[in-house]
Amino acid sequence: MMETHIRKTIFPEDRTVKKILLAGLLALVFAPSALVAQEGPRVPPPVPLPEEHEHAPHPGWLWVEGHHHWNGHRYAWDHGYWTPPPHPGAVWVHHHWELRDGVWVLVHGHWE
Repeated sequence: MMETHIRKTIFPEDRTVKKILLAGLLALVFAPSALVAQEGPRVPPPVPLPEEHEHAPHPGWLWVEGHHHWNGHRYAWDHGYWTPPPHPGAVWVHHHWELRDGVWVLVHGHWE
């Protein structure tokens, strides 16, 4: 009886050891993906490029200005385009960059 108590105290049940090993393995597997998720540009985006555009192709259409995006290695330019509003009175909120925890994050433009 005493031997069983000592064995359980010194050597926990197999399930506990397996759970600890599984938790450690999962931590090793998912830790790199957490680090990758935080990667991004550490320098601010360049000044937007000037773009010329003709008159709207249809009445009421809005010119969405071009913007830089991060392609994983450097900033790249997305050209502006014309778009119709989704409904009367809709307001376009332009793309913009925000600095979050030392990483620049693109907040995409959208209709409100």
